[in-house]
Amino acid sequence: MDTTISAYARPQDLPADARRLLERAGARNLELGYDWFSNLVDTVYKDSPDLRFYVMRRAGTPVALLPVRVETVRFGQQVAALSNFYSALYEPAFDEGLDADALKPLLQAIRKDFPRAYSLWFSPMDPQSQAYKLLIGACRSSGWAAFEFFCFGNWFLRIEDAWTGYFQKRAGAVRSTVKRMSKKFAAAGGRLQIVRELADLPQAIAAYEHIYGRSWKKPEPHADFIPGLINTFGQAGQLLMGVAWLGEQAIASQLWLVGAGRAEIFKLAYDEEFKEFSPGTLLTTLLMEQVFEQVQEIDYLIGDDTYKSAWMAERRERWGFVAYRRASLAGSLAILRESATRLLKRLRATPAEKTAP
Repeated sequence: MDTTISAYARPQDLPADARRLLERAGARNLELGYDWFSNLVDTVYKDSPDLRFYVMRRAGTPVALLPVRVETVRFGQQVAALSNFYSALYEPAFDEGLDADALKPLLQAIRKDFPRAYSLWFSPMDPQSQAYKLLIGACRSSGWAAFEFFCFGNWFLRIEDAWTGYFQKRAGAVRSTVKRMSKKFAAAGGRLQIVRELADLPQAIAAYEHIYGRSWKKPEPHADFIPGLINTFGQAGQLLMGVAWLGEQAIASQLWLVGAGRAEIFKLAYDEEFKEFSPGTLLTTLLMEQVFEQVQEIDYLIGDDTYKSAWMAERRERWGFVAYRRASLAGSLAILRESATRLLKRLRATPAEKTAP
């Protein structure tokens, strides 16, 4: 079967048939879709000259789309997933029916375009997904040595109950906090707002940035990403945003993405001066109730923060892998270093760590 590879610098450059492949991926998870990658490229990687959206066609039909970025590193280049610390999940768009060997032309195209590339880095991914298995399998069968690594824990909730039943099953401390703080916050002149109208987005962005600046969090390294995300998904009808106000002052904000049957708790922040009101807990309760019976899953995305287990019921893991090209000096040295590091870590591990999956 005739196989061709094309490469495009931006998602906006993709022809309509390839764009549909990306949009189908976004119908499963918003972070895999066209809108996500467009905002990521426009606000984080807008000055990067080496972005590629590789499209593989069979008999003229797109069957695979691999978004990557290329970085200059010591001794050569590294080809990596088009993701960064904002990304809770990365996954290429692959048609069903592909196997690992079918993806070899993609790796050959990368090798041709970037001959100095000696490493491939893909994360964060679902290690149980077909895409992960195909991609790492293609690397290994193409002569690359692949090493897997843990990225972070991911807490989530499958919706199997009505909101009332679910909330009654929360820990007594959670339910008590919501009840007490709702009364205290209202008595102090507080109110909770759900941002529903496009006309309200500029005020919501300003409120979020004000709150974030007064929170415990470090300044955003890419200042345009969150406003871009709010505008992009707000216009698509896939944004759920809440703001807690005390009088005319915004004191807490949460940014959720809702689509593809899922609600993603993407960003949250509160002004520490007003933490006595637990505004974050109040917003979480309000927004969860809003989406609870509209989606199949609520996802806390990145990290094993203790508070997440109070709301979520299950935990899964996101992993990644780095692959080194054996047929290069830099790749061979990297394989030796990686192997030695892992062996040393294993030798130093406790008995419990050695038996852990």
